[in-house]
Amino acid sequence: MAAWYEASGKPWNNPRITEAERYRLKYNGCAKYRASQQAKVRTWKQANPAKVAAQRARHMERRA
Repeated sequence: MAAWYEASGKPWNNPRITEAERYRLKYNGCAKYRASQQAKVRTWKQANPAKVAAQRARHMERRA
């Protein structure tokens, strides 16, 4: 059954793995998932430049 989850492209959906293993697979081990999340962030940043600028300003204030 584990091979089926691997072939499905979502190995973190396997109910027999631990929570730590699920996190590692989903966020660190799956390049396709990470790339799709990064694409969503880029799209959001392009659509909301004012919010991005406000976030950067707040970040710089906290660092100072």
